[in-house]
Amino acid sequence: MRVSLKNTLAFNFSIYFLGSLILKSVSFITTPIFTRILSQEDYGIISIYQTWVSIFAIFIGLQMSGSIATARVHLEERVFLSYLKSVLALSFIAFFIISGVSFLFGDWLVKILELDSKLLPFLLVQAFGTSCSVFYLTYTIQLKKAVNHLIFSVASTVAMIALSLILILYMKEDKYIGRVIGGFSVAIPVILFVYLRLFFAKKSKISIAHWRYALPLSLPLIVHLVSNLVVSQSDKLILNEFLGYDTVAIYSVAYTMGSLGLFISEATNNVWSPWYLDNTKRQDNEKINEISKKYILVLSFVFVVITFTAPEFLSLMTPESYQSGEKAFIIITLGVFFQFLYRFPLGYEQYSKNMKWVAVATIITALLNIGLNYYLIPTYGMEGAAYATLISYIILFLMHENIARFVIKGYNIHFLNYGPGSLLVFTGGILSTILLDYIFVRYIILFVLIVVMASWAKKVFRNKIPLIKK
Repeated sequence: MRVSLKNTLAFNFSIYFLGSLILKSVSFITTPIFTRILSQEDYGIISIYQTWVSIFAIFIGLQMSGSIATARVHLEERVFLSYLKSVLALSFIAFFIISGVSFLFGDWLVKILELDSKLLPFLLVQAFGTSCSVFYLTYTIQLKKAVNHLIFSVASTVAMIALSLILILYMKEDKYIGRVIGGFSVAIPVILFVYLRLFFAKKSKISIAHWRYALPLSLPLIVHLVSNLVVSQSDKLILNEFLGYDTVAIYSVAYTMGSLGLFISEATNNVWSPWYLDNTKRQDNEKINEISKKYILVLSFVFVVITFTAPEFLSLMTPESYQSGEKAFIIITLGVFFQFLYRFPLGYEQYSKNMKWVAVATIITALLNIGLNYYLIPTYGMEGAAYATLISYIILFLMHENIARFVIKGYNIHFLNYGPGSLLVFTGGILSTILLDYIFVRYIILFVLIVVMASWAKKVFRNKIPLIKK
């Protein structure tokens, strides 16, 4: 039985990793295509539009997906399935109300968004589609339906990008609208699929009690995610204010490339999250610490590889006009590493059903990020925006660490587990920045690091330390 469980977890990890690899490959393959068939202004408009889609998606769905992990651990299976239907009903009500208010104050709203008024209906529907997509993907992760997760995520992403490309090539002017319509067109079948699969297929009744259970978990996450978006997206809005759409385009590409590590870490987190919650419930803290230390170190190595290969990667994937984003790429990668780290204490906060401090931490971080952007961007341009992101994610990680360890108490991952990986990533980031123009030296250091890591991995597996057991 134990072997079977290990094989199942290894299979799930392989599927999640394959899915992330396919999605990121699609993203990176199409990035040079989009940057060549769109003007920098069009690319910048799309970046701003997608930022607002992400923000509206959080409010429209009331972030009900954020309650799924906690409900899955603490509710009986029969009740949990009824719970999904109830919170989806609440999400639709929120979508209906927010859409009505948005159209009622449409003229005022589009001025704030700095978008064409004709884009508002597309934005609202795509935001709801994004919310539904996150809900379904979270459901598949928590129920360990790796294949369903793979098929849904790859199909929806590939369909959106393919349709967008066709529409952009068809249009002779305002090509950014092709990307907007592509996202909108895929959002509609996504919404229908999720509700047919998880709402109408369930025979249970909608329960107000489930709403009362979900809202204390999800509402703090709205503030948390909005604040996170401020950290990750306000730099683009402020860059646009000071330097225009062209700089936003270059920075957006650098941010996309710099987020490669996050996509990889998300694939592993899809396995880690339900495993961590289950083992925390069983109080198997020794195993949690044994695995978390190795997990962080392995992912740290991935981030270092990204920083050391950043210039060549950016050169391969984008036109020459985007090469000025090299340093921003590296700095953002370091920030994304701390975005990966803060999810460890956040997992414990979710398990503890104590989410009120999550909102406090991220509000403080978001305000700090806005201040840093306004202070650093006028002097350092896009690199200033990248530094603001890095500092903000470090602060966010430290705040969540303190909340989980000293406020909620009982956090079961040792602080020193973060040490080796953090040191490795920071050292790699500094060296790769200093050696930007010395490709030969960079790759010698990287080769030595690969040999050392391979030797360590061989030692770990020789001792037959199990990766994860339930």
